[in-house]
Amino acid sequence: MPSLSPRIRVRRFLLAALVAGCGGGSPSDQPRSLAPRAHEDGPRDTAAMAMMDGQGDVPASARPAVPDAHLGQWLLMTNHNHSGYLDGRKTLTTMMQAARNAGLDAMSLTDHNTMKGTQSPEFQNPGDLVMIRGMEWGALREQGETVLGHACLLGLEGDQPIETHFSLDQMLTEATERKATIVINHPFARNNQWLQPDPDPRAHAVEVWNHWWALVSPVIHNNEALAWWNKALARGQRLTAFGGTDNHGHFYDEIDKPTNMVLAARRDSAAMQAAIRRGHVSVLASARAARPVLEVDADGDGHFEALQGDDLPLSGRLARLKVRIRVQGGKGLTALLISKRGVLTRRRLEQADAELLLDVAARTSDEGFLRVELRKHPDRWWSMTALTNPVYLR
Repeated sequence: MPSLSPRIRVRRFLLAALVAGCGGGSPSDQPRSLAPRAHEDGPRDTAAMAMMDGQGDVPASARPAVPDAHLGQWLLMTNHNHSGYLDGRKTLTTMMQAARNAGLDAMSLTDHNTMKGTQSPEFQNPGDLVMIRGMEWGALREQGETVLGHACLLGLEGDQPIETHFSLDQMLTEATERKATIVINHPFARNNQWLQPDPDPRAHAVEVWNHWWALVSPVIHNNEALAWWNKALARGQRLTAFGGTDNHGHFYDEIDKPTNMVLAARRDSAAMQAAIRRGHVSVLASARAARPVLEVDADGDGHFEALQGDDLPLSGRLARLKVRIRVQGGKGLTALLISKRGVLTRRRLEQADAELLLDVAARTSDEGFLRVELRKHPDRWWSMTALTNPVYLR
């Protein structure tokens, strides 16, 4: 890996100190074999390793091959960004250039409760960067509201924001009418009405990965969000796992941490939103981190017809599935194949570009779904490099 600049070293040191000071909260309901366990690492050692975990040196231009029976291209997208048009510390022009410098293809603008930035000249003339209009909605507590369910509303039609005095239900109704792709933001960051046993079916995605993965306690709680999503999947709900930088332009913010890898039919906003809704997404620690793709062959003919996000009908019968996990830049990581029963298998990757072929005996009622995580330290609560959305077994 190339040497780090002094500025990046300082950022990581300060972030490590922040995590060490936050304490080691543990996820409440992780899949079996992924729950945190006691270990001998001191808090500062753990924090320092966590800041490095998930980093990689995959060229930003390298993309996985498009899977069988699917068309389009893999695009790298940064989501949940705040600009100087309201509550960000950097201009939109500066952020857009940072996205280009990181090798990203697309960027959403989601300032709090305003669409002003999406009407700006720089947003309207993005050059080779795909810009996705949006806003981050949240009821304002200073107006006496108790609803704090923040959401990124991507592709929201019209130039007027959704009212901040709305209830969560009112917001979802209007966002649906205005054809927004609705992403539940950091559901455990505050006590809010998202935290029902089943996420509202009008939502298309949930931000299971906000900012740096390790910043889970006391404000972000990525592990809890992951477990909440996993339980929704186990109950049969379809909901895309998504990532958001929550970038406000602070010294510790990075435009590509995390990055969403989206298989879009075209290089435009509408196609990317359609792919997000379908779940054709992997979430990566950064634009240069390892990139996993999950595919399943249900009939053993060597044709992997199902990609992450797809439904795979099994009609309740026991099936022998062939599972293919392709990873770019994954040497030294551990790939975990997960269903609603927990971790089915784990394999350490010995090559930078790897392909795992697995045989899985599956029944819809037992497995429910199959998904993949890449971890450098598979039994550490703070370790995550990438994850895929599931193949849904129906």
